[in-house]
Amino acid sequence: MTHRVLAAVLTWSLPASVACSGGSSTPSPAPPDASTADSSVAPVIDAGPPIDPGVDPTAAAIQASCGISPPTDCPSPPPTYADLAPVIQTHCVPCHDGATSQSQWPLTEYEHVADWADTIRDELIHCEMPPLDGGVVIAADDRMKILTWLRCGAPQ
Repeated sequence: MTHRVLAAVLTWSLPASVACSGGSSTPSPAPPDASTADSSVAPVIDAGPPIDPGVDPTAAAIQASCGISPPTDCPSPPPTYADLAPVIQTHCVPCHDGATSQSQWPLTEYEHVADWADTIRDELIHCEMPPLDGGVVIAADDRMKILTWLRCGAPQ
C-alpha cells in the first residue's frame, strides 16, 4: 500500500518524464516529441538512490527531482529572469522571503537571485535546496529551468 501511495504522489507531483515507473529497471520510452527537443538543455533523469517507503512524500518528490545533469549549453534565445521568476516565487520565496528571521537570504528580486547565482547553482546540483524537510517540492523541469538560466549568465 505504501509503495502505491508514494508512486501516486510522485506521479502526480512530477512531470511524466520524471514520474516513477513502478520500480522497473527498464527505462521509460521517450516522449513522442523527444526527437525535436534541444538535447543541450534537456534534463538527464537518473533514478537516483532507492526511495525509502518511510520517507515523507514531499521529501521523496524532491529526491526524485535531483537526478538531473546541469545544462552544458545555453539555448537561443536564453531564458530571462521574467521567465524564471514564477519558478523562484513558487519554490524559493516560501522560505527566502526576507520577512522572517530565518529568511537570511531573500530571493524576492532579480538582484538577490543573481548575487547568489553560484551558491544557488551548487545547492540545486547537490540537491541541498530545497531541503528535504522544507515542505517545498520542486520538479526536475523547474530545477532545470533555474540551472539553465544560471548557465546562460542569469540574464535579466
